[in-house]
Amino acid sequence: MKKKITLVLSLILALCMLCGCGEDPKTVKYKDKTYDDLATETVHSAATVASVVDLSKKQEQLKDIDLINLSEDDKEMFKQIGISDSNINAISAWAQMEETYGPCEDFSNEKMPKTEVEFAEKHDFDVTKAGSTVTADLTLKFGDREVVYEQVYDFYNMKVTSASLTEVKSLGEKMSDAGKNTLISMTIVFAVLILISLIISGFKIFPYLEERKKNKPLATTAYSKTDVVESFVETAPQTDDSELIAVIAAAIAASEGTSTSDFVVRSINRR
Repeated sequence: MKKKITLVLSLILALCMLCGCGEDPKTVKYKDKTYDDLATETVHSAATVASVVDLSKKQEQLKDIDLINLSEDDKEMFKQIGISDSNINAISAWAQMEETYGPCEDFSNEKMPKTEVEFAEKHDFDVTKAGSTVTADLTLKFGDREVVYEQVYDFYNMKVTSASLTEVKSLGEKMSDAGKNTLISMTIVFAVLILISLIISGFKIFPYLEERKKNKPLATTAYSKTDVVESFVETAPQTDDSELIAVIAAAIAASEGTSTSDFVVRSINRR
């Protein structure tokens, strides 16, 4: 029993030591950049985007620009004034967030901290590394909605590859979205299964149609003996009586199913 207790305590102590060995994110160095460097760059990037969106509302020459759907000419104009591609994409996302939730007041406050690092500390700044990317997240507020300004770096050269904004959803909203996705997925699956079952059941019709086609009697037309004789008389060439008699006899024999020796044609009346 004592050995088991000793083993459990040793495991707990080892776990505590491993946890204690974890590095403080603020002391980690990402290539040649520190935590404070990333905080400064991310805050500066967000401030740049915010200022462009704010200026577009005040300056006449920018009011006609649709920031949410920037044209190629508008993007080229922003590039010429020194705005990076990542920030240009973030401008559209920022304008969309303001239209949806309201303006971001974080950069218009007169009591803003003096440095970007202080600003980041006040607004929940976090840095994570995953594989070959480093992500810096800065939480801002658009109206009453929290939105994360995300700046992604390539770890090997620590250059910004993209900047985007993502709304922070509550647990209830996440559960609601998950429920909707589940319902839509299940509806699609059942609809496809019903369609497949209908197609399979439809295959039963083909053997029935084939059998019906085989058993369908050939269309026949009943002709009387008189009709046969008259038909032959009408179509027979107008020659002498002997030829006509032979034609009539052959027609009657065909309709009766007998030979011409069983009857005699005594007279012919032409009309």
